Amino acid sequence: PFCSYLFPTWECEMTWDELEVIVFALVVGFIKSRKTRPGPPLLKRDFRLGSLYIIICIVVYLVFPEPIYAGPDKVQYFSEPNVQEEIASDKGVAWIIAFYTPWSNTCVRLAPVFARLSLEFANDKLKFGKVDISRFPEVAKEYKINTGVMSKQIPTIILFEGGKETIRRPAISSVTGKVLMRFFFTKENLIYSFDLNELSRKTIAKCKATDHDHPKRE
Repeated sequence: PFCSYLFPTWECEMTWDELEVIVFALVVGFIKSRKTRPGPPLLKRDFRLGSLYIIICIVVYLVFPEPIYAGPDKVQYFSEPNVQEEIASDKGVAWIIAFYTPWSNTCVRLAPVFARLSLEFANDKLKFGKVDISRFPEVAKEYKINTGVMSKQIPTIILFEGGKETIRRPAISSVTGKVLMRFFFTKENLIYSFDLNELSRKTIAKCKATDHDHPKRE
């Protein structure tokens, strides 16, 4: 949270690989400092003080989590595992669906971004949806999304056109199911990756065509 406040334009999310490297470096540094004289004051005086510092950091992280977005949006939240049924009900409608979990910091940070995109691009032929895959693991399984604690597929955003998946971020291998490349969920990246400007233009044209074929009765 503090990183996001201090550097709002930076991507503060770390992968598990990066976290492992940092933890390994800290362990190596601690071991070396124990063998060196004199060592760092905090670790030299009492190892328990270092442990207390780590506990305090964890408590602060838990007590002061990142704020949950509660602003306006044009997002349909699925309360039942009927995603495919909804997508297939009208193949003329394109869907952009975010598969998320409430415990993921990346998902928390994605929420306001996804909401702003829905307000800017949603129309009758382009809908935005969200599904909590921690509540509906069968949905995650259906769309081949790994929900493990160390998964790099949370969140996953998929574009459905004509009732079928056309684009997914992060992209995964069709053979192994593993993430091919790390994806940063910024507004600019999402607009570019899903070509939202062009998608919006096409779906608005569909809306106008539908209105022309079926004019409203006064």
